[in-house]
Amino acid sequence: MHTSLLNRSRLAASAFTLVELLVVIAIIGILVALLLPAVQAARESARRGQCINNMRQLGIALHNLHDTYKELPPLATTGETYGYASLTSGPYAKAVGYTTFNWFLPYLEEGALFDAADLNVNSYIGNKKLKTYVISAYQCPSETSSPDGVFNSMNGKVVVNGEPEPWTVGNYSANYLFFGDPSVPLASPLALNRAKRVEATRKFSQITDGLSKSVAFAERYGTCSETGNQDQAAGNIWADSNNAFRPMFCTNVLNQVPDHPGGNPQPCLMFQVAPDWVSNCQSLRAQTPHQVMNASMGDGSVRSITGSVEPEIWAAACNATDGVVGSLP
Repeated sequence: MHTSLLNRSRLAASAFTLVELLVVIAIIGILVALLLPAVQAARESARRGQCINNMRQLGIALHNLHDTYKELPPLATTGETYGYASLTSGPYAKAVGYTTFNWFLPYLEEGALFDAADLNVNSYIGNKKLKTYVISAYQCPSETSSPDGVFNSMNGKVVVNGEPEPWTVGNYSANYLFFGDPSVPLASPLALNRAKRVEATRKFSQITDGLSKSVAFAERYGTCSETGNQDQAAGNIWADSNNAFRPMFCTNVLNQVPDHPGGNPQPCLMFQVAPDWVSNCQSLRAQTPHQVMNASMGDGSVRSITGSVEPEIWAAACNATDGVVGSLP
């Protein structure tokens, strides 16, 4: 009898009480709460690192392309939209629906895809069109507006065999004031002169503010709306030159057709920092999903620019030929 009571006493002394168990659970919860933000921050840091690396690869591709053709690619060829293009000669002529980003494919390990497309975004490669291919080098894993790299909206989509055509997006955009030609007069014929502005083929020697001081590429959301309705969104379609979906910035207009007076473009609008993609995203600007904008300069370097930078400094860095050199922090 005495031995049994003693054993029960020992068991009671060695067991957790309810209060002690609750304390342990609370401590574990506090540790998880402390560790979770650190884990999330580490993951986001890795994602942001991948986004920056993609921009570095773009910078290298830009220089390799210029070394090959001795001039920069056009922002967009408008043949698919208007039935003609102003660019009729030279290494970039006769491409249908191409954007700047089509021309980089051979320099981003996508040479076979580029060759198979034969200068047309509507070419079928395998069983799908060129413009429906997701290019990993154009995807920033931090940007979540477009799952699996597909434009997350019905706006403008063509229905094929009962299904909307899966346009694919990129998360990087080309600077109109770096690649385009704002000096083309806005005179008759208007459509042709608008085309010339985005079909320009500049040389590095024309970037008079200096390659290291001029923004060539910036981040941009794949799907972007400020109405709260995703089916009214614009897109950053990497392989389609149709209005409103062109992967470019600094035109300052929703349809991406520069209508400013000849030679006098407006200062590039300030970029957005982590806006909500469906309710607060302004597609006439560049956007970053991070707390800083990652921008690739003309010399191939990548700068991380805080949202607190003065809009005038951002605008000066974006205009590559105005004689005002922006000192980005």
